[in-house]
Amino acid sequence: MKPFASFTGSRVSAARTFLHLNSSRAAMLLPAGALLSALLAAPQTCLPNDQSSQRVQRERVHLQLDKHHPQGRALTATLLPAREQPWLEGERLRGRLEGGRLVEITTFAGETVHARRFEATTAHWTSLRLHPSELVGLRWSESRCRENACTRRWFRIAAVARDHSQNTMPAHGSNRDVWLYRVESASSPNPKTWQPVCTRTPGDTDMGIFVPGRWAHDGSWHAGGYTFSCARGVIAKCARTWGYKPWRTLALPEQGSVALRPLHLACVRAARADYCGDGVSHTRDGVRIGLSDRYSLNPTAPPGARIESRFDEAGAVHVFRARVLALAPSCDQIAAPTAVGPPRPSRQTLPALLEVWNLP
Repeated sequence: MKPFASFTGSRVSAARTFLHLNSSRAAMLLPAGALLSALLAAPQTCLPNDQSSQRVQRERVHLQLDKHHPQGRALTATLLPAREQPWLEGERLRGRLEGGRLVEITTFAGETVHARRFEATTAHWTSLRLHPSELVGLRWSESRCRENACTRRWFRIAAVARDHSQNTMPAHGSNRDVWLYRVESASSPNPKTWQPVCTRTPGDTDMGIFVPGRWAHDGSWHAGGYTFSCARGVIAKCARTWGYKPWRTLALPEQGSVALRPLHLACVRAARADYCGDGVSHTRDGVRIGLSDRYSLNPTAPPGARIESRFDEAGAVHVFRARVLALAPSCDQIAAPTAVGPPRPSRQTLPALLEVWNLP
């Protein structure tokens, strides 16, 4: 049980979060005139500055994890209405901090946030690094269009907290480099109330994480931009539960430097049972699985465990048995209509990054 600093509004308040890791209930920067007008008209320009901010109550977050976790189908698990392009992802996040500074965030990388600040005196952008706690109060807007109709929503970061949970990696189990954000949404720039974008469930939190890059409809990851995932989303689960943090590189005694991004991408595919590598999930929420990897960051399957499948960043390399037989796909990785089959010949020689297992 460890304390963390919980940041709300312009104040830093001490809070304590108790993270118990023992069961399976985790999901997981203005010049005047025309230039000013142009900036404010940009697609993701911030909403009008409002110094008031809702004070978030101190909280206790009970997270119970073990090495055999419920997976799920949702990439981000936000409560926002579905669109062809999801909310809370994009090429840039431009908004105003409390105090009126216009910033544009370029990369979220755990404890470091890379951004640019607009300097009104020179009318230029300058690079800077921000600590996650400095983002409390940040407001921005996003627009999504379908056919001839466009919708705009406003967002704010209401609270930020360091994550003191443990992931399943025995030698790299600390999640202190993970920062949790409470993101809230509204359909107008100055609403009376803001609504959380993540739901709170027993043993979980209504916060989430920002990660670099974006996911396409086929499940492929593309560099640049950002994605927000609630703690219940698979993107967050793979970073916080299994420890595959896409911004980290580990120095291992035998393998040398190992970047965790490929493992995170493979984990996202595996947790969703995206066997065919097309972005389609072939599982049900709550089915319990375990993961091990080729670097032994997560332990191998225990005696009695049944190996289900092996994955890399593009999907399944080999499927021994579909996770949910009734949802077994008919792609080349699996010999339809059965749930067991050989890998596709073009992928047969590819080394797997992750192995999925479950207990009988």
